Amino acid sequence: MYELFNLIDLIPKKSHIIGYSMGGRIALELLSSYPKHFDKAVILSAHLGLKTAEEKRIRLYEEELLIDKIRSEGVVSFVKTWYQKPLFENAPVPSYRYRQSPDLLIEAIKKFSLAKQQNFWNSLSKLSSFATFLYGEHDKAYKKTVDELFANKASVHLIKESSHAIHLQNVRDCINHIERSIHADKRIRNSLESNRRV
Repeated sequence: MYELFNLIDLIPKKSHIIGYSMGGRIALELLSSYPKHFDKAVILSAHLGLKTAEEKRIRLYEEELLIDKIRSEGVVSFVKTWYQKPLFENAPVPSYRYRQSPDLLIEAIKKFSLAKQQNFWNSLSKLSSFATFLYGEHDKAYKKTVDELFANKASVHLIKESSHAIHLQNVRDCINHIERSIHADKRIRNSLESNRRV
């Protein structure tokens, strides 16, 4: 993830950043580190981080089990088990998942472990001013996150007929919400200008 920070100067100022799941956490990391660099952010089905040392310990243990499964049973078996999780209910499995290198997959699990990433709950009030969160109607694992986001008055929108992979399961609704989120300020400015002219 941290190699991305070397590219920040290549990203135009006032860009819109959109990230799904792990990509959403990377987007939050960039957003938190360079808030003036981005105009709007749309975060799809991304966890905001683990809060306690115990949660992190459990996560690391679970990831070690995943790594053992990849080593002992191979990528195909791992992918089939991974997509049986409740959060992927009715989600399509991209064919390229089965062609992943086991070594690179293990490296990614270790490098991008949620247990090693920042907890963004503490900075949610700052991020909420220009971040919108989208989640799937049937993503049972995300319910606690949604409740906390609402409690913190974040901008949160449900994508119907989808679970975790909202961008694959309900493409049109997902795109519509992304466009509305990105152009929200523009619509408000246009409305204010119209009212002034009246």
